[in-house]
Amino acid sequence: MGHRVICIGGPTGAGKDTIASIFLEYCHGFVKIPRSTTRPRRHNEICGYHYFFLSEHAFIIQERVGTLCGIDHFCGYRYGIDHRSIIDVLAQERSVLGIFGIKGLELRAFLPEPMISIYITAPLEILYEHLTSRGDSMEEISIRMVAAEKQIADELHLFDHVIYNVGTITEAVKSFIKVVS
Repeated sequence: MGHRVICIGGPTGAGKDTIASIFLEYCHGFVKIPRSTTRPRRHNEICGYHYFFLSEHAFIIQERVGTLCGIDHFCGYRYGIDHRSIIDVLAQERSVLGIFGIKGLELRAFLPEPMISIYITAPLEILYEHLTSRGDSMEEISIRMVAAEKQIADELHLFDHVIYNVGTITEAVKSFIKVVS
């Protein structure tokens, strides 16, 4: 398997972070590159692993100086990808995994390595269960569910591979590993 960039996308609550974390436990040649966001950190998230949590001002500065690409707005927050960190990891002859979403597909334009894109999704009722178990407010869940329905309709066909997280997380991880292999 050559050096690659794996771009993960999918609706909110589909299990992207969980699948990526389990995959990284077994595939040590990959480095997870987090996106930057202005979204507040959840209680179980680690800055620098899940995301780089930035103030609106810091985000805008990084965007203006060209540090961030693939800028996206989702549910009132900003997200971006530090493309330099991807290039640095590839220069170390390691592979990159990122939960970059639809904007991650823009990376293909300037990456020196091939990229595969994987969309992880689930039925809306499962997404709803996942969001409620995270402790989000009902207002936040409602906003995210509307966004998830639109994401699935608009994005699914743009990715190289689709994984349906409808059984156990173990099954979804096995599907993920099969796609990557």
